Amino acid sequence: GDRHKEKKFFDGRTLRRATLLARDHDGYSAICSVITQRHLRKDFNWEQAVANLPESVFVLTCDEPLLRLRASKRRAKAATRVEIRHFGGPDSIRRRERLFSLANELGIRPVATNGVRLATADDYPVHRILSALRMNATIGTVPSHAVSPPSACLVEPAEMHRRFSAHSESVLEAERIARECGYKLDLETRKLPCFPVPGGSDPYRYLRGITLQGLSERYSGNTRKQAREVVERELAVIRKMKLADYFLICWDIIRFARSRYLPCLGRGSAANSIVSYCLYITHVD
Repeated sequence: GDRHKEKKFFDGRTLRRATLLARDHDGYSAICSVITQRHLRKDFNWEQAVANLPESVFVLTCDEPLLRLRASKRRAKAATRVEIRHFGGPDSIRRRERLFSLANELGIRPVATNGVRLATADDYPVHRILSALRMNATIGTVPSHAVSPPSACLVEPAEMHRRFSAHSESVLEAERIARECGYKLDLETRKLPCFPVPGGSDPYRYLRGITLQGLSERYSGNTRKQAREVVERELAVIRKMKLADYFLICWDIIRFARSRYLPCLGRGSAANSIVSYCLYITHVD
């Protein structure tokens, strides 16, 4: 079919999309929250979730209902842009002009994009394979809505200015958004979440308590005495490295899985410890 037509699901519903761009840390957190809700909540409402995103997130979309909804919210409107693509051809031109008219009607700035999903057009075969894997399909049966065209790749600024020569402000808007989204994640500093210890107790003390309880259940006699010595050394390292919360989180996940009879087993370097064994994260001494 025409690559410029609206993509459809198998049941005929139109595939709705929006590009979310974080301006700062708060924006990145908001996007992560929406993604988490999308995976966990059965009653997840895409339109409402995106409509309620804060100003710290740029929302680029050509979805008219979503645009009208965000246009009705003053704060949301300020961070909303009408996403406009143009690949050439009469259908693309008509759609482009319709979106520019919609942007003018709603008082929302238009932004020129190329709907980028690929670095270069040469990446299309890999993109198609990965899309098939994601959809649990074969190359020949992957749904059309799951694959972007080869033209959805990065292009030179000069080419974008040529495509939107009659609307140069939309290309300049893309450049301005790119400058505002210069937030860089700190990927060097380890930031483990805090475990909600019952009664607000110290995480290390709580970990030590349940570890020693597991020690009494797992070992007996002289073996328990030898294991206790190793446990004390391991707990000292855990305290020094401030990893108590990490072990408690792993313990809680395993405990949750076991309560629902889900097979599970801890892996990684920390699994090679008696502390993990006493916490029932692993089952090998």
